[in-house]
Amino acid sequence: MDSNGQNQTRLTFNPADDTNIAISPDGTKIVFESQGNSNREIFVMNRDGSNKMRLTKNPADDVDHDWGVATPS
Repeated sequence: MDSNGQNQTRLTFNPADDTNIAISPDGTKIVFESQGNSNREIFVMNRDGSNKMRLTKNPADDVDHDWGVATPS
C-alpha cells in the first residue's frame, strides 16, 4: 500500500497461516512465517509478492526471523 494506506494489494491468501510479517530495512523484501501444509516455515518475497521463496525446511517449527543489522566490531 502507499504510505497513506491507499492502493492496498493482497500478497498472501492464508491470513490464519501467514504471520509475523516484517519488511526489510531497504523496503524491497518481506519475510514472514507460514504454516501451509506442514509445520511453520520462514519465507521471503519481493515487496510486490513476487519470487516467494521458502528459507527453512526443518521438522520443527521455524520462527523468530529477524532482518538483523550487522555492525562493525
